[in-house]
Amino acid sequence: MVTTLNANEAPARYVASIKPAYRNEAGNICRQCDWRKTCQDPATDFNAPGHRCMSYSRQDGMGVIFIRHNAGGMARELAALDSDNSNDING
Repeated sequence: MVTTLNANEAPARYVASIKPAYRNEAGNICRQCDWRKTCQDPATDFNAPGHRCMSYSRQDGMGVIFIRHNAGGMARELAALDSDNSNDING
């Protein structure tokens, strides 16, 4: 089964990347999310669409982290995908 991430379900200037592509070596996988600082801000409106990461709260049903859409963020995303030889999102 091929699942496509919904590009509209990411904050502006960020891209969603599936969580299984990242190693959970740092403990909480949220530590690898570039959007975490904003996520932890009490002023963030979690009822607003476009920045939910949990699979049960997304239209595409995928658990994701958000990567800043710039050269450094995209390079980190590609490195994470390269380290996962199976590329099997179902674990």
